[in-house]
Amino acid sequence: MDEREARRLVENYADMILRISTNYLKSTYEAEDVCQTVFLKFMTSAPEFESPEHEKHGS
Repeated sequence: MDEREARRLVENYADMILRISTNYLKSTYEAEDVCQTVFLKFMTSAPEFESPEHEKHGS
C-alpha cells in the first residue's frame, strides 16, 4: 500500500472509526488506540474490496 492510499483511507474513515470507538468505549484514549490498530491491520493485510461500500463496511 502506498502513502497516497494510506492517506485516503485515514481521511475517509478515521473520524467514523473514532466516533464509533469513543461511543462504545467511552474513552478518547482507548478509541484512538482502536483507530490506530484498525488502520495498522488494514494497511498490513491490504485486502481488496469490490466497491467503496464494501471497503467502508470491511466485509
